[in-house]
Amino acid sequence: MFRFFSKPKNLPPFLEEYERLCAIKVRPATPVEELKFIVFDTETTGLDLTRAKMLSFGGIAVSDRTVDLADSLEIIFQQPGISVKETADIHGILRSHAEKGVSSLEALRQIIEFIGNAILVAHHVEFDRKILEKTLQQEFPAAKLKNKVIDTAELALRLEHFNDDYVYKTGDYTLDALCQRYHLAPDDRHTAAGDAFITSKLFVKLLGRCKARKIFSFKDLMKKRGFFE
Repeated sequence: MFRFFSKPKNLPPFLEEYERLCAIKVRPATPVEELKFIVFDTETTGLDLTRAKMLSFGGIAVSDRTVDLADSLEIIFQQPGISVKETADIHGILRSHAEKGVSSLEALRQIIEFIGNAILVAHHVEFDRKILEKTLQQEFPAAKLKNKVIDTAELALRLEHFNDDYVYKTGDYTLDALCQRYHLAPDDRHTAAGDAFITSKLFVKLLGRCKARKIFSFKDLMKKRGFFE
């Protein structure tokens, strides 16, 4: 009889610990107040995932409907030889900053240790999740992001149109549009740390509306209505 064994991943200790943490299942009935979230944003050289490079990462923790400023992370990735058009023109990141930033390996170590097994939250989260996973796999091809994710645009749609047949309009659910609707000043937009912070404040506002929609637990929160499918 033939036996087939999976190829060893040969992951560094920080990724082994990450996988161990992510293997711990969250109880479906866990109250929302007991969950830990990391609200994050990435800035990149473009929106084409096949070509884009990570410029920076910003993240901040939210728990018990509170933004924890002490539990945050901001990193600029080292990108030698990158053009000004790919940095300062879009994000205000100077080429000198990108060239002197943190190496990809060290940046990823800090990010993975920071996020742990928290639920990742971002505005249109799939792009940020995919670029972060792509960057991770450039260093460790066998690695994958294993965190559960929440999209603040999707959550806002779900809360505002819980039982109706609303036809989704793109302009209504941009980050800027939601900031205006929820009376949030969009300070320091278009930096990873700035966007993560404003998204975290929006996320707290949305969590405040969850009880009225009978969203009390991890299981309730993770349900989807499929607006972006």
